[in-house]
Amino acid sequence: MKIPIDQKSDGSDIYLEFPYYFYDYQVKVNVDLNSEHRLTYSRFYGDDVLDFSWDETDQSSNTNVNIQSDFSTSLNWPWGNHTNGLTWRWIVSPEVVAKTFYSNSRYRFDFDLSFQDRDTYTYADSTVTYFTNFNFEIYDIIKDNTLETEVSWKATENQEVTSGFQIKNIDFDLGMVFKIIDQDTSITYTPLSLKNNTREVSFFLQDKWDASDKLKLQAGLRATDYNLHDNIYLDPRLSLKWNYSDNVALKLNWGHYHQFLTTANGQDENLRLVELWLGIPEDKQASFSQHIIAGAEYMAPNNIFYRLEVYQKDFDNLLTLKQDNPTTVDEDEPEATPFNEFWDTDAESRGIELLIKKSSGRLNGWVGYTYAETEYYTPPSGWHPPNFDRTHTLNIVGNIELTTDLEISSALTRSTGNPYTKILGRAYSWEQNLRSDTYWIPYDTYIVGEKNTERYDGYFRVDIGITRKGGNLFGLEYDTYWQIMNLTRHLNTLSYTYRTKTDPLTGNQLGVERRPIPMFPLILTFGIKFEF
Repeated sequence: MKIPIDQKSDGSDIYLEFPYYFYDYQVKVNVDLNSEHRLTYSRFYGDDVLDFSWDETDQSSNTNVNIQSDFSTSLNWPWGNHTNGLTWRWIVSPEVVAKTFYSNSRYRFDFDLSFQDRDTYTYADSTVTYFTNFNFEIYDIIKDNTLETEVSWKATENQEVTSGFQIKNIDFDLGMVFKIIDQDTSITYTPLSLKNNTREVSFFLQDKWDASDKLKLQAGLRATDYNLHDNIYLDPRLSLKWNYSDNVALKLNWGHYHQFLTTANGQDENLRLVELWLGIPEDKQASFSQHIIAGAEYMAPNNIFYRLEVYQKDFDNLLTLKQDNPTTVDEDEPEATPFNEFWDTDAESRGIELLIKKSSGRLNGWVGYTYAETEYYTPPSGWHPPNFDRTHTLNIVGNIELTTDLEISSALTRSTGNPYTKILGRAYSWEQNLRSDTYWIPYDTYIVGEKNTERYDGYFRVDIGITRKGGNLFGLEYDTYWQIMNLTRHLNTLSYTYRTKTDPLTGNQLGVERRPIPMFPLILTFGIKFEF
């Protein structure tokens, strides 16, 4: 998007450019062929795009030559997904309903950065051009085609049996490419190129049974064949609910789960704009988890809902992207990360969750509190909290209807800071230049402590918003909304940057100093939502 803000001396416009934009749309259509058959088509398409370019030209001359230097840089970074789905619902009989669903989707992430440097020398009798072009691209394209059929049978008034199958084909194309071109040579380096096709064929069976007015049972089994492995993976699941009274219920859930996708992101990334997904490799086992969740629910007479849950989750065969030396980090050069080498990782998670929710009335909202402990185990680091771990989290969300058309909302979040690995100091090393007995090359590295044993300061954020309903534009109803994020402008630390602390008078190195990288500042947003 370009907005003219001024003019150059030659009369041409100067524009203010917004390099980032996004768009999405959704479509859903229901067609009743008759009383037994219905077709539903749905589509979603969404993209975020960061598109930036910059050009600069310098000219100089003397009596022999005119020199023109052109430099340009550009960044084109689209990421997003689209999905098409078609569902056929068939009421076979009053007791049997069949649903068949087909979908295809595509997720893409394509980061393309380029630099061009061109010098043109114009002489009286000739022209000579020297140029260097550099291009860096990293991309991840995932195409998913899924076919699923589900049949539900109302066996009795108190029992319903559901069964079906799912076939999922996924194509992965993940890569990284460096290109350098000048007037003499062309070099292409591809450190990462992964293409594979995975197929999951699953069969599932579920039985929901109301054993009595108080006891409800749900048992299920899912069997999956993954084309890169020779195993049949079985995932049993069980759920119990005991209605102690009309407004008090106790719940217990247990289940096994397998996953056949993983990410190729670094384990210490605090900000993940995108996830680089790929299928579980042939030489790695499928990721496995066991969940045990127990809870109690209470609906108070004043229509306030209370829920308390405790959980224990165990994870095996997770994959963590390998990174370089865990005890030192080079000050001047980033760590090189292989995108296709992983540590076999185990994990544990346990915690307590409390929810208090009021869904009706002019004043409504909810309060949620979580106490959680999460630990990962990798061979180089042992047991440690992952970088997303937060021990305490408190969320408070409230809405108040001032009038039938005007609503105010607010949200408060307070949580423990995320863990990080502390830098303890600096180490110096030297390598001798083989061409000289007296010349040594120094190298500086940071010495780091045990994995994720320190934490950033606590996270705090307050958001408020106003929504006005009931607008009408040429017969189209719309709502307008305003929102202020981080109203208190609290400094939440995303990460730290480090550098050598130097005495400005003597030039002596005094150690290491750090500076926090903040998260979002105060942000004001405005939007319009149309309904038709």
